[in-house]
Amino acid sequence: MTAIRHCCVNLLEKEGSSLSMAHKRRKAAWDDDYRAKLLVT
Repeated sequence: MTAIRHCCVNLLEKEGSSLSMAHKRRKAAWDDDYRAKLLVT
């Protein structure tokens, strides 16, 4: 589980917006398009 969490945190950090990490996590949890954007980038 730790490896999966680390990969997810890396994807969120790599995303270039100026949002806080907590906001990015919440947005990814609720918004399917944003989550897909994270995975494709």
